Amino acid sequence: MKRIELFFVVFGSWMCMGQSKDTVFILHYHSNKKMATKEVKLSNDQVWGYAKAFDQQGKEIYFMHTRRVAGHATVDFSYYPSGAVRQAHFTSHPDGGIQWSDITHRFDENGKITEVIDNSSDDFGHYRVRIDSPYQLDITKHPVSPPVVVPSKKQEVIRCAEIYSTEIYLINATGKTRKYKASSIGAPLVEEKLEGEIIANDTLKLGSYIDAQLFTHPKERLKVEMAGRKNDVVQFFWEEPKQEGISNRKYYLVAIKRF
Repeated sequence: MKRIELFFVVFGSWMCMGQSKDTVFILHYHSNKKMATKEVKLSNDQVWGYAKAFDQQGKEIYFMHTRRVAGHATVDFSYYPSGAVRQAHFTSHPDGGIQWSDITHRFDENGKITEVIDNSSDDFGHYRVRIDSPYQLDITKHPVSPPVVVPSKKQEVIRCAEIYSTEIYLINATGKTRKYKASSIGAPLVEEKLEGEIIANDTLKLGSYIDAQLFTHPKERLKVEMAGRKNDVVQFFWEEPKQEGISNRKYYLVAIKRF
């Protein structure tokens, strides 16, 4: 297995969180000289990144966003003697949140996922152990609604529907002040601010909505676009939600510059 500790600097820069620095990668290779893993080296100047893994033919078999801001998200790889990825261990924790993610993917030497072990918390910050097969952490999974309670055969008591509140925030991590435009899908949001300008590194509340009995993911309620110049493409990803009590949840949509 060949391991490159000398970092590779791509032409151009990835501007994020107000910083403008060359992006530094950590690269590992298969014995056939094809790339096995590619990681953005995080630092005080580079706080957003990703980790990728590839099979011996160069096909991408694993991807996770990483960060060292608003909590943390990291990936640790281990390898076969041939240089192929044996295991990818992802951990994440939001800043001030009660949830955590701890997911291990195991691969055979051909790059096929053989096992996924999810030791993450549930949506309320409680420890759970679940073996699952999703390729990545799916933050759209929600807790099952409370059941109807029948205390006795003589008298039936039905619980009223729980009201769940969801707040949506936009984080501009592109390094530039940008104009954005959002559109509601279905019912309008409460206190919505669907169009305007957001400065670099700022967090803006787009609105909120309520549901009965369960939470729905905001990607089902909102579509967001952000203007960029030619060859300046902006992409979005949803951060892990922040739970506040049983009935309130905050979601953060992060805008970054694709590089």
